[in-house]
Amino acid sequence: MNRRRSGYQTETDLADRRTTMRRAIGRWAVLAVAVPLAAMGARRIGQAVEARRGSNRVTRMLHRGADTLQGMTGRKRKHRFGFR
Repeated sequence: MNRRRSGYQTETDLADRRTTMRRAIGRWAVLAVAVPLAAMGARRIGQAVEARRGSNRVTRMLHRGADTLQGMTGRKRKHRFGFR
C-alpha cells in the first residue's frame, strides 16, 4: 500500500471525511441558529395571539413548544451544591 503524507489511503477516503465534517457542521448550525430562532418565533406568535384573544389552547401550546425548544439548546443551570 502506497500511503500519502496526509495518511489517507485514497482520494475517496479524504472526500468521505470532508462530507462527514460538513454534515456535522450543518447539524451544529441548525442546533445553534435555527432552533433558537424557531423558539423565539413561536414565543412571539404566542404572545401576539394571546394579546388579541387571551389565553387559549393554541397560545399555551406555542409557549410550551418554545420552552421545550429553548431547553434543548439553552445552557443548563448549574446548581451550587450539586442538587436542587
